[in-house]
Amino acid sequence: MENTLGELTSDLTSPLELPEALQDGVLLCRVLNTVVEEKYRVDIRFKPASIAAKRRNGNSFVDTCRRLNISSITDVTSLDILQGKATRHIVTVMRELVHDYEGNDSGRGRVGFL
Repeated sequence: MENTLGELTSDLTSPLELPEALQDGVLLCRVLNTVVEEKYRVDIRFKPASIAAKRRNGNSFVDTCRRLNISSITDVTSLDILQGKATRHIVTVMRELVHDYEGNDSGRGRVGFL
């Protein structure tokens, strides 16, 4: 469970950087796309320059987690992600997502770190 998320977060030098790293939604969408089957994958706006693009990434993550019935997503909004708030809740969502989709026979899960 640790290898893929470790790779996805290898740019972080400290856990204190996590809230900022989550704000544009890119890391969240990358994690999501790593663990879910193709029909649930989201388009990622890499290096989003505008707040609207960052918010779209956050919305994509939140909406997809809701469609996947990730129960802990009820405590998270795309605005929370954009503002760097609710990092603990977001980490909980990521853990639940990884737990629910890791190792499924569809081959979608290979994540861990949180």
